Amino acid sequence: MLDASEAVIAYSDMMRSRISMPARLMGNIGGVDLFKQFSVIAENLGVYTSEDYISIIEHLNKRWGVANLKGLSSGAEERQQYVCELPNRLRRAASRKNIPKHHQASQAFDWVIA
Repeated sequence: MLDASEAVIAYSDMMRSRISMPARLMGNIGGVDLFKQFSVIAENLGVYTSEDYISIIEHLNKRWGVANLKGLSSGAEERQQYVCELPNRLRRAASRKNIPKHHQASQAFDWVIA
């Protein structure tokens, strides 16, 4: 039998540690933070946005019925509340980000190898 409390705790731990994209391992060249540059442009172009990430969390919460789980341990109930509130918290944080829309990627990307 599966342990719902442990599943919620594991899910919460994963979400607290933030799922990082593999591109975060991009290094810095000439004082340029390549991952930051890449992520800002990708978000502005709509390739992968904060809303995409939030939508994935909402989908998982709904698919797994996280909000409806009953009989959880007290620690798991706290974590259940955390993961259920996470999409709204991330949405508020995303709205505070000051990312200019329609960013023009006019700079050269000599670090992209074709």
